[in-house]
Amino acid sequence: MSAAGTVITDSFYSQALDATRYMRIYLPEGYSTSSEYYPVIYFLHGGGSNHNSYSNLYYHLDTLIANGHIEPVIMVKPDASAPPYYGSCYTNSALYGNFEDYIVYDLIAYIETTYRVIPSRNRRTVMGHSMGGSGALKLAFKHPDIYRAVADHSGLVDYSVMLQLYVPLILAENGGTAPYTYSPSAGVFTGVAFTLCGAFSPDTTDPPLYVDFILDDQGNVDSTIYELWRQHDTPFLAHQLAP
Repeated sequence: MSAAGTVITDSFYSQALDATRYMRIYLPEGYSTSSEYYPVIYFLHGGGSNHNSYSNLYYHLDTLIANGHIEPVIMVKPDASAPPYYGSCYTNSALYGNFEDYIVYDLIAYIETTYRVIPSRNRRTVMGHSMGGSGALKLAFKHPDIYRAVADHSGLVDYSVMLQLYVPLILAENGGTAPYTYSPSAGVFTGVAFTLCGAFSPDTTDPPLYVDFILDDQGNVDSTIYELWRQHDTPFLAHQLAP
């Protein structure tokens, strides 16, 4: 069996970002001819992507709905790309802008006043891939009154473990010998680190990179910077939740 949902591009002005942002929206078969209200999934893209990515999701939604595995649902894929690095990390940042507020408040308010979605926490889900997966966990754990469910696909969930794995790779990308001068173009692992720094330890007074980097010139994790990162980490946020 198959269904034929409709995919559209929309945009709106976000007060949190003081900018117009775009999104792709999947509307299930029958949306245009019914008066039904639908649950909604907010899908957050990964680093280096935008709202146009992950187009294969529409086929899977069509199939799952047609085969009765899920009920008809609206999916919203907002653009959270942000220069100069791989993306916003769905975080309020002095460098990137207030992307958490954009997703949690502005986007939901726009969708629920423009489309026939059920305006209830119990019918609102957030999920994502990679940067979007960890972003989904962060938003869901910080705003349990907003989202009923969350799914993380390949997103970072513990920055202490991530650093154990990434630090040797970052050092190798940046010459392999101290003292280190880190470049965001040195390689993918360094690029990810700069992206996270832009979200969690931005420094808009320090051009041209505008971050306080997680490693010092000897290749050691800077404990002060790591503490800033930890405030956004899944284990830390999970411990803030009531059982």
